[in-house]
Amino acid sequence: MTMQESAALFTEKSGQEMLLTLARTLEDRLEWKPEPTSRSALDLVRECSVHCDEWAQLLGLFTWPEQFKTRVGSITTREEAVAEMSAAVGRLVDAIRAVPDEQLETILKAPWDEAPIGFWLTYAGGHNQYHIGQMNYIQTLYGDLDMDF
Repeated sequence: MTMQESAALFTEKSGQEMLLTLARTLEDRLEWKPEPTSRSALDLVRECSVHCDEWAQLLGLFTWPEQFKTRVGSITTREEAVAEMSAAVGRLVDAIRAVPDEQLETILKAPWDEAPIGFWLTYAGGHNQYHIGQMNYIQTLYGDLDMDF
């Protein structure tokens, strides 16, 4: 299995896991926050769908763009979240699979770090996993302890 295929499968699985976690979130809890400055489960899916789109753009350019073209905050319902996250992960998975082998060692300088493109292939999937953990924790904060992992 190639590095690209492995990263694509990891990213695809992270998107599926996020949507499964969202599916376990009660309708009246999608925007629930323990504090006004906290984030909701839907906020986290919004961020991850945008992030996946940004990384799809990034991997197509092999350089950090001046400004990402995103649609921050466009998700307002569960149905939109499922559609947007699924589409964004699909675009990212396609971009990961399209990275030529000869580009894997190309150094990409992000605003906070630099590493070969091969390293960055799993970055968005890891970002999704991080926020899945937050979504699960949010569920425990409002008393839903019946999570089936």
